[in-house]
Amino acid sequence: ETSLYFHLPFCWSLCWYCGCTNVITADQSASAKYLGYLEKELEMMGRFLHPDRPVVQMHLGGGSPSFLTAADFRRLGRMIRSRFKVAPDAEAGVEIDPRRTTREQFVALREIGFNRASIGVQDNNPAVQKAVHRLQPFEQTAQVAGWLRELGFQSLNIDLIYGFPLQTPETFNQTLDEVLTLQPDRFAIFNYAHVPWMKPAQKIVERQGLPSAETKLQLLKLAIEKLTAVGYVYVGMDHFAR
Repeated sequence: ETSLYFHLPFCWSLCWYCGCTNVITADQSASAKYLGYLEKELEMMGRFLHPDRPVVQMHLGGGSPSFLTAADFRRLGRMIRSRFKVAPDAEAGVEIDPRRTTREQFVALREIGFNRASIGVQDNNPAVQKAVHRLQPFEQTAQVAGWLRELGFQSLNIDLIYGFPLQTPETFNQTLDEVLTLQPDRFAIFNYAHVPWMKPAQKIVERQGLPSAETKLQLLKLAIEKLTAVGYVYVGMDHFAR
């Protein structure tokens, strides 16, 4: 069996807390050029993989994979399926930034076999969002979640982060209440990893005041207690499953 991961590094703008390997650009054509290089890598890697080994898992990470256009996704699907034998019941997940997405992108993702999605939320509080440079009204998140359900994605994950400036148990509790209305199948609730020596933009976050270790522990405790009380299982390493 084979699992495939594709790193799609592009983002429209930089979230100051981000620790991912990314490329910030407004040039939409960059993704098509990148797919050309990815295709060359697939050709090289394909020589070392048995063609009859079924692909049982695929994941698109980033960056923001949703930077790609619907046409980009269809091209990526052709690249994968012309070289690999994808199992009919393969788990295929994609990470979504709901701030710049269209329903057509998700139609294309379903066409090429993707059936799981993870929406980056982090925090719904407007003041917290401003402090980390990621303005994302909850209505955007809810609209994208609705599209995913409507188009038959089988699993919806929500990403949240605790440890941001201005977060309190009260504000984080409201974020949890709001995202629970979307009935996600999974949660990933991460501890903010502060590594400004590797990611200089995080110095901007630091200047706004990071919460104490005690506050961060309160936020994690709140999340664990609230989610387990409504039927989620804490499966470890920041993850909860319904």
